[in-house]
Amino acid sequence: MKKTLTKTSKRFLSLCKGLPLLVILALFLNTKSASAQSPYCAIAHTQACAPYGMWINEVKVTSNGTDLYTKAGDGCNNTNSINYALISSSPSFTLNGGATYNLSLNTGGWNATNAGVWIDLNGDNDFADAGEFIRNFNVGSTGNITFVMPCNLTTGTTRMRIRLGFQYSVTWTAGNSCATTPYGETEDYTISVATSSGLSSNFFVADTSYVGTPVRFVNSNQSGYISHNWTINGTSYTSTNVTSVFSTVGTYSAKLVSENCLGKDSTTKSFTIVAPTAPPVANFVSDKNIVEIFETFSLIDLSTNGPTYWDWSIIKGTDTIDGD
Repeated sequence: MKKTLTKTSKRFLSLCKGLPLLVILALFLNTKSASAQSPYCAIAHTQACAPYGMWINEVKVTSNGTDLYTKAGDGCNNTNSINYALISSSPSFTLNGGATYNLSLNTGGWNATNAGVWIDLNGDNDFADAGEFIRNFNVGSTGNITFVMPCNLTTGTTRMRIRLGFQYSVTWTAGNSCATTPYGETEDYTISVATSSGLSSNFFVADTSYVGTPVRFVNSNQSGYISHNWTINGTSYTSTNVTSVFSTVGTYSAKLVSENCLGKDSTTKSFTIVAPTAPPVANFVSDKNIVEIFETFSLIDLSTNGPTYWDWSIIKGTDTIDGD
């Protein structure tokens, strides 16, 4: 491979001998951009994205409020008006079949744009198969979509494509993942896709809790599932986790039905609500003992005997480490 590249460079220099350096550099950059798209279809935008504020800036992918991936704002990747960039050549994050995700992005900001998202679900180096076009959505200065990954995918390394264009010149569809358009930018991301490895509904709840105190039902499956359906004391919930308050003593039951690409599974547990027999005893723990200015930290309540009201006070202390 090295020998071939050396010969190619010599032929290129012979061909371009006597041409201005600026022209030679432009030809080289153009070739580099096109090769980055291979083996996927080549795309181009005929107008530079910078003058019109139509570029893909920051991109974020989250699941259930947890950040999976963030691309910092990088401005316009303008190469002779191709406006294309392969952001990552190795997998940046993993999407699981049946799971729900949110993708958000922001732009240069002063023109209305449409964004389109495609994912090569079967790894055949195109975005032309059924279900691989995720959605077209409007972006002012910011925009986002929520989508569910299909179950019919091939596990492994693949690619996600995001395209941005002027709202009044293009609406993205399943058929224009490779189309040349006037304005905007296109970015490709190397990602991993995975199918469900197992199916098991389970959750945690304390065996005994107090009247009037929030009771937390924490799902063992925080991601990778299509849906969660709870039935707690006759009330239905569809969130991943549930917090509920009970006003009377007694024994209650909670049922969770979880679904992923392999099917459905359910779990039922009983728990008891009792009345406090003594005043609450306040207690808590901090996740950090030393906190710098502007640093965040968490205080976790460990109070006993069923408190129903909390009043936190944070008093300025003395820095005994370095005096800053």
